[in-house]
Amino acid sequence: MEKLLKIEGTNVLSRLVKAQTKIRVLEGGSGSSKTISIIQFIIAYCEAHRNNGKRITVARARLTWLKDSVLLDFVQWLVRYGLYDINNHNKTEQRYTLFGNLISFKGLDEPQKVHGPRQDVLWINEAVEAGVSSYNQMAMRTNEIIVLDYNPSYTKHWIYDRVIPRDDCTFIHSTLLDNNYLPEEQRKEILAYNPDIKENKINGTADPVLWEIYGLGKRAQVVGAIYTNWSICKTLPEDYKWQVYGLDYGYTNDPTALVRIRYAQGQLWVHQLIYKKGLTNLPLSNNDSKDNIVFHLNLHGVTEEDEVIADSAEPKSNDEIASQGFRIIGAVKGQDSVKMGIDCVKRYKINVTESSMFIIDELRNYKWQEDEKEDKFINKPIDKFNHAMDAIRYAVTHKVGLVTADDWDMVDGQLV
Repeated sequence: MEKLLKIEGTNVLSRLVKAQTKIRVLEGGSGSSKTISIIQFIIAYCEAHRNNGKRITVARARLTWLKDSVLLDFVQWLVRYGLYDINNHNKTEQRYTLFGNLISFKGLDEPQKVHGPRQDVLWINEAVEAGVSSYNQMAMRTNEIIVLDYNPSYTKHWIYDRVIPRDDCTFIHSTLLDNNYLPEEQRKEILAYNPDIKENKINGTADPVLWEIYGLGKRAQVVGAIYTNWSICKTLPEDYKWQVYGLDYGYTNDPTALVRIRYAQGQLWVHQLIYKKGLTNLPLSNNDSKDNIVFHLNLHGVTEEDEVIADSAEPKSNDEIASQGFRIIGAVKGQDSVKMGIDCVKRYKINVTESSMFIIDELRNYKWQEDEKEDKFINKPIDKFNHAMDAIRYAVTHKVGLVTADDWDMVDGQLV
């Protein structure tokens, strides 16, 4: 297989190719080339087994997450190598035929597919999200190679206990230093967690736990999470008491985040509409019709009657978007408004649609800052994983107000 590989790979790919065991576990930090290397591995595998009818399954806990991450990356790398052919891409079934071999993308939340036909190669992306029963079902139906990858955001997991110790498993650890494809901007974001860098402490980005997980790729548990009362749902309810939108601006380094929020059954229901960098407020030209916020507001059916609560620190942006017929309202800010807004949101259970991958990622990682000297958390959130979180906070506090506990009219523990 190495002889057929005509692409420049990382040392992670080299270790993956050289492994002779059936199971190959890739544990590493963010941006450590795990995904890129496995995609290159699959391309090389298909080339080496040209027209052999091999079956490759790429899976993740939920199909919606897979479609918004690995599937997009896979197509982009095929395009990069001049291998993509739209005639080989069955978008309805989430399948791609490469060199006469079939690659299927599946969600482990679809039991009929977990218990489906055998495959020659199985790749479970972000495997710490998967349950052991799903893994067992897929593994027993795999003929040749099983690849698991993940960021080690748990200190205890069935992968650590049941898979890595096996004699037929090769363990491959990696960090951002192993990735020669990593964009410099992303590298800087990860390095900003490093607590040993004085500038990070001054800027408030230093975080020992996040650095362990995403920088060094070591096993650690995110503690001090701000929001803990949340779960994943399929869709937003059609019957609701009120609806509002939250908008947090970004551009070069941060994404613009737009969320739709509904209040129903005494709970918040949240759906991600935009989470993207490089969006302008308005179209810059006829060729820029999609790379702007106004386009996406129209695309997602936001009307002039809908309330869009946006960052009040961006009055020019608010005015520009409002000029296109949207009801943009600046978020209330002031002393302690962030903490009070978080307290406001925390009064409710949050239900997040399963397709809202970036909101889910933020909920998992948005945490309180730590006072290293006192070894305790302080009532101030980290300045990371907060783009959708800010958008949600803007919108919810607009609807219910920045209030103290004594000001709430409650029925069964919920605001009325």
